[in-house]
Amino acid sequence: MGVVQIVVLVVAIAAIGGYWWFRIGRDGGRGYYVKLFGLAEGEQVSAMWVCYYDIDRTIGDRVGEVLGMRKRGINVMAATTDRGRLVFGHNEGGYPPIGFEKGGVSVSLTDRKAEMKTLAGPTGAMEEAVVMLVEPADGRQPFRLQIPRSGFEGVSAWASRA
Repeated sequence: MGVVQIVVLVVAIAAIGGYWWFRIGRDGGRGYYVKLFGLAEGEQVSAMWVCYYDIDRTIGDRVGEVLGMRKRGINVMAATTDRGRLVFGHNEGGYPPIGFEKGGVSVSLTDRKAEMKTLAGPTGAMEEAVVMLVEPADGRQPFRLQIPRSGFEGVSAWASRA
């Protein structure tokens, strides 16, 4: 490897590292959470769970699954904050975060089976996944999430303290 190739490699690594630090790392990871959840100044995440939108499969989706093409809902993170908010952030797709104040949403279990049989809980251990119905009080469209059981219990407890 020549000197020029080494210099180019070092510059490229430094540029990538600098970009990461500027976008996320300078806040100790907080920048990621601010962007993902739309946190206010000084607001912190209290608890967080991995979720997936629970989608209705079309006939085309079902045919595709037979052929090995699997479609799943968007990967989402659900969190409660130290300021009493419930927030949902999308890990893919670039959608803006959704936040609720106490009394602004109700949640319930549905009788649907979660397609993701297990999901990682807050400790990293795999837990049974359930399907939670989220119904905003402001008239926005209700949606379903596949969430670890502990996530439903945490969000349900948060919603009941409204």
